[in-house]
Amino acid sequence: MSHMLCKECVDERRLNMKKLISLVMSIAMIFCVGTAPAFAVEMNDNPSIKISANCSDDIACLAAQHLQMMKEQLGDSCTAIGFAPDVFYNMTASTPFTVYTFDEEGRIITDDVYMSPLVYADKVVGTIGIYYDSEASEYHYSLGTPYATELNKLFYSTDLDADSGLVIGRLGDKLFATDGANANILFENPIDSTQPAPISETQIEDICATIKANADQQYTTITAIENAESANLTASAGYEIQPRLGPNPIPIPHVKQTGVCGIAAWASVLNYRFDTSYTNATLAAKMIDGGYNNGDGGNPNMTDYKNFANGTHSAGCVYISSPPSFSTVTSAIGAIKPIMGCWSSGTGSDKEYHAIVITGYKKNSSTNYTYYVKNPWYDDATTITVTSSSNVVYVDGSYTWKLLDSVY
Repeated sequence: MSHMLCKECVDERRLNMKKLISLVMSIAMIFCVGTAPAFAVEMNDNPSIKISANCSDDIACLAAQHLQMMKEQLGDSCTAIGFAPDVFYNMTASTPFTVYTFDEEGRIITDDVYMSPLVYADKVVGTIGIYYDSEASEYHYSLGTPYATELNKLFYSTDLDADSGLVIGRLGDKLFATDGANANILFENPIDSTQPAPISETQIEDICATIKANADQQYTTITAIENAESANLTASAGYEIQPRLGPNPIPIPHVKQTGVCGIAAWASVLNYRFDTSYTNATLAAKMIDGGYNNGDGGNPNMTDYKNFANGTHSAGCVYISSPPSFSTVTSAIGAIKPIMGCWSSGTGSDKEYHAIVITGYKKNSSTNYTYYVKNPWYDDATTITVTSSSNVVYVDGSYTWKLLDSVY
């Protein structure tokens, strides 16, 4: 009898996972056909949450094409961003969904960032982020493992009615999913003193109520369809694995952000270059003791990071007040010097800043590069596409981090 119960549990788990894959991946059935509509949507019966067909391009095809390109480019370097080669070569890109940014009144601030889950063996193993930069008239992509665990867990929750469609959004430091009545927090960003105060559960509940009340709002939701495999380009069997030439990407260790993001990111760089063992807290204490804290007891600025590394470790670091050129990136990585940048996302009062490290690159052409970036929020690095060294954007959930300046 116990054996039968166990088998039933296994069967139910398999059913739930199949349901998960169809739910989490799919807002629409998308086909790579020239004149077909970008999104042929399946409308949601829930009057408070509706599916939108407002995507300007075939985002699913873009995700599939980007995945195939990255398979060809990265080779065994996929391990640097958290993928085993057999998983990397065989995973597929599922139908993207919108990741909204809301303000505290429930108004949509941004709705131009998409996430395409990457699936292998009936499991989400990673995500592709896609953002269209209307000012530069170009798409930006990221690919990595962030949010895979959260998406896998989402549909095992009994708190949400996934069958009726879920809205994925961010308010402040919290990424959440809601069915219009309840919400699950998917990811909570570490907060330091340079960022807004943490968002409370009550504020998230208020957002859910606003979404439910806005019956006329066209949200793009995650909902169930059969599958989205028709949106994928089939990868040719057995990509040739490219040899890794030296430490590119540079395998800097992960230092978890528990305080100021720049200190956590810089600790990762220093720990790799000088075999130190800084944590967010120990490096913060050492920099404060040395007066490397913006001269007024505040958080370090980029010059402080340079001066500390040079004064304490004779690192030979330099600061540049703009995004590094392609030649600077190649020479810095060749000299085994990861590049820590200050990046911003949002505008006006909603603008936030974050420290992220460029750890490597792939040159695809003279004007097209792939950068490896390490965010102190996540264990693994991520890849981003760069077509202009002066406009470097990292798509992270609903964030679109733009590189401002750097030290290396």
